[in-house]
Amino acid sequence: MKFTQPYLNYPQAMVQPIDFKLAEQRSVFLYVNMDLIQRCGWEAILSQEGCELLSGHQSSIECTPLALAYGGHQFGHFTRLGDGRACVIGRTHGLDVSLKGSGPTKYARGGDGLAPLPSLIKELLMSTALNALHVPSSRTLSITYHHKTAFREQALPAGVLARCMRTNIRIGSIEYANLFHQEEGVKQVLNLAISQLMPSLSQEEDAFERFIKECCVWWGKLTAQWESVGFVHGVLNSDNVSLAYETIDFGPCAFMETMNHHQAYSSIDVLNRYAYANQNKVMRFNVSLFLNSCGSLLHGSIDDYLALFDESYETTLTYLTSRKLGLVQGDLQLWRSFLKCCEDNQLDFTDSFVALMNDVSSLYHTSDRLDAWLKEYENRIHTQAMSEEQRVTIMRQVNPLIVLRHDLVNTIIEQCLDQDFSLLDEVMVMIQDPFNPKYKHHPWFKPSVSKIVTTCGT
Repeated sequence: MKFTQPYLNYPQAMVQPIDFKLAEQRSVFLYVNMDLIQRCGWEAILSQEGCELLSGHQSSIECTPLALAYGGHQFGHFTRLGDGRACVIGRTHGLDVSLKGSGPTKYARGGDGLAPLPSLIKELLMSTALNALHVPSSRTLSITYHHKTAFREQALPAGVLARCMRTNIRIGSIEYANLFHQEEGVKQVLNLAISQLMPSLSQEEDAFERFIKECCVWWGKLTAQWESVGFVHGVLNSDNVSLAYETIDFGPCAFMETMNHHQAYSSIDVLNRYAYANQNKVMRFNVSLFLNSCGSLLHGSIDDYLALFDESYETTLTYLTSRKLGLVQGDLQLWRSFLKCCEDNQLDFTDSFVALMNDVSSLYHTSDRLDAWLKEYENRIHTQAMSEEQRVTIMRQVNPLIVLRHDLVNTIIEQCLDQDFSLLDEVMVMIQDPFNPKYKHHPWFKPSVSKIVTTCGT
């Protein structure tokens, strides 16, 4: 297994070489992504040497680990950040392989550089679930245990998560480069991003222009995809937005259960800045930060580029919601009024779409307003140019029968802390097939009973 290290082409002041130490005790794998390993031919990583490498220890597998600097607007305010407990060990098969929890770097800001096991298990579950729902996300390659303890609210076993991403460059990377290295630094970082994400543009004169526009389109599309499945990212700071078309950094995230437009799951988001209904606005704000940092590389006004984000978001959401509702013609007003009915009646987001797909009558007599909406909806589906069989077929492709529930995630974590990984293994199989009819009404995926409050896990 051979790694290149593209971030050697970064501005020198934005990287820190990391020296892996010899392991004091043999690390062990707690999870490996066999599908990803087999597809990429990474079987060598399954050795003890591979396990030590993915735990942040010295190994015979050659690599050049680097921690990266970046900034980010956190809750609207710029902060200097960086890979405080992470590093990129290299790139192979078009993917960056990075480690989370591999020890403190100069960007740690006093942190211990460790990652509590519960946060790693949650990232594994969430990233796997999103990819299965056709929402692009980073992928977990492995979780290892290196016999260390992280002290947070309580003492917790710590581990290292190896994740694969198309790039480690974030909006916050561009902000940092612009602030401390001016336009040349921005060009240097963008050139690397282009080589990773759109290499066909590398020799084009208008490469920056075309790439920046494509990023705006990607971000609009991704935001709409989150909204369509009820995913709340939870901490949508600009340092948590990749330049690639994929979801990264799973902290206080969750899937919507009881419908609530103002639902924010982070324990510190007291003003609901990152609530479900605000994700589009916050992402648009992040896009504006990116565009401002690109400065003279833009050919046109910032509003021209933001219009690309807006159009991509609206077009994608219209398409996805038409399929979720089984409509030939998209209708965002109909979608939004249904969500408002669900919210007013405290209905479950996922289960409500399953009911629309399988048994519309089960939703009647909940409220007069919902009854009126259902009558309008049934009139639409009975008069459109699509058979009932076609409608249900389309809806089954986009409406999952199961979704990760907060209580289930907590139960899995509790069992893993007791060294029982059987439930994790079983649920991992199921969430990779969320549209399978055999999982309908499965007791593990019932709506949560406890209040959903999450933390970033740092």
